[in-house]
Amino acid sequence: MIMRAGEPPPTRMPPEPATPPDSERPKGVRQSPPRTIGLRRSRGLTDAKPGSAAPGSALLRLEAFLTATNGPTQDQYSSGLANRARLIKEAAVALRAERAGVLMATTDGTYRGWAVCGLTPTQTRRFLETEWRPPNAAATGAQEQMTFPPSMSKVDFPVGADQDQVGPRRRSVALPRMGQDPCGWLLLEFAADRPPPAGPEEQMLTRVVSERLSRAVQERVRRSRRGRVPSAAGIARERRLLKGLLEAGASIHEALNLDQVLQRIAGILAQAAGFEAVAIYILEAKTQILRPTAIVGVSEEEMVRMRSVPLALKEFGPLMRPEMRLGRSYLFDHRRHQMPVDSILDTALVVPDMPQDWRPGQWHPLDSLTVPLELTKGELLGLISLDRPQGRRYPSRDMVRALELFADQCAAAISRAQIYQYMEELALTDSLTGLHNRHALEQTLAQDLARIARHPSPYSVLFCDLDHLKEVNDSLGHKVGDQTLQQVAAVLRQRLRRGDFAARWGGDEFVILLPDTPIDQAWAVADDLRHRIASAPTPVPVTASIGVACPPADELDARSVLEMADAAMYLAKRSGRNRVAGAAEGPRGGQPAPQSA
Repeated sequence: MIMRAGEPPPTRMPPEPATPPDSERPKGVRQSPPRTIGLRRSRGLTDAKPGSAAPGSALLRLEAFLTATNGPTQDQYSSGLANRARLIKEAAVALRAERAGVLMATTDGTYRGWAVCGLTPTQTRRFLETEWRPPNAAATGAQEQMTFPPSMSKVDFPVGADQDQVGPRRRSVALPRMGQDPCGWLLLEFAADRPPPAGPEEQMLTRVVSERLSRAVQERVRRSRRGRVPSAAGIARERRLLKGLLEAGASIHEALNLDQVLQRIAGILAQAAGFEAVAIYILEAKTQILRPTAIVGVSEEEMVRMRSVPLALKEFGPLMRPEMRLGRSYLFDHRRHQMPVDSILDTALVVPDMPQDWRPGQWHPLDSLTVPLELTKGELLGLISLDRPQGRRYPSRDMVRALELFADQCAAAISRAQIYQYMEELALTDSLTGLHNRHALEQTLAQDLARIARHPSPYSVLFCDLDHLKEVNDSLGHKVGDQTLQQVAAVLRQRLRRGDFAARWGGDEFVILLPDTPIDQAWAVADDLRHRIASAPTPVPVTASIGVACPPADELDARSVLEMADAAMYLAKRSGRNRVAGAAEGPRGGQPAPQSA
């Protein structure tokens, strides 16, 4: 063989031992299949070609990926190049990517190729041997940019910010590392005719894959202080948990009502995650108050007590101390931590009774697990409080990690439901007074009358008109008139009971709905409102004429009821204003309004 100058001599491989024919093999000895070096073959997706249509939905691909990657230890994945190539191929097929690569962060701020699939041998060697160094972002003031390997793309590929999608075919996913910058980046490239999969299930699958790759990458960095390998039973529990959460979690994205979303989340955590008691707290951004909105696994009496005690976020601090951190969550273990004396949590939370068959090492009634509900930008939406796990087993790190992945999906669904609820409230709210608008009034009145038709009960409607407000606008300006309307709206909110309904009908007119209120009580409410409006701290004195109507049983039509109340209000005006009148009765009380008012 002729070698060119400068080329290293070829490496000679020892010949493989010949297999004796069947005639020369001793009797009773069966021929064994040839042994393979590396990982044992598992029922994964690596038989599929990267970029091809991986079989099944995201749930099936998740199960196949976990089956293929749970067998070997993280040490096997981090130590051998062939093993790492197998892992990245499993990730590429699970995510339906044509090519995939992992860049590992180093201590000097550069990135090294860790594993890649879908490239030629020459491209693979270049990917693994090249030192990828991002430009100096501090000097330019721009976002960090890293050139994506030329073998996979010829454009700059952003790395360094929380940016998942960069173009229709390329995506970068950070490999998370608790409390620090990402330990690396997963680079994906998709076929031109197969766009990146989208949807909540695909997002959770991507998070699971990135978590697995992150653990394998970090294992290579800290192999000298490696922890114990998860047991087979623990791996199986994590896989069942991830499968159950992903399968059930799709339903939380189907609902837009916030209460429905939260109740579904609590139910999923109770059934799929195996916690008998679940409470979801939503954080009010302005007041920093936590309110338990969805509760599962406690009695009605305890539920009422929990909701009656406002809980500030800082008051939840004893259950979220730094030494309790388990991933992004907090585990209060009674063996290591103590609750402060006279803490408000003693009344705001439910502590179950001690089981008679409790044994040391089992979950204690004082223990709790708190999982934050956070958006990608770190915005805290609320907390998930979990208690009484099945089997009284303390959650493992893998189980907590699975719960955190599910909590991320929950936070996205909650945020979307909150935005929808806010937009719905805007559509049904009067922008000036903050009361309901005419559209909301018509909807509520129709629903109330339909309920009365099924279950008869007293019902009253008040129609309120401010006296001479037009003259106030003409003489003092609309700004003073608007302030007067806002003060009257505040009087209505303060006086009305829970369950009553107040809306701005238009201009200087208001309508009040009084369910379960007979006509005599409605007259008393109207007269009290008239006195309160007259003494309210408005910019100028103002009075009101109020009409009262009680719909008859044979005429439960929303338009007819409003016309009755409106006619009664005009009767009060013709009788001198600043008084209450009914459709079938004369006016009561009050004095004629001053002409200047």
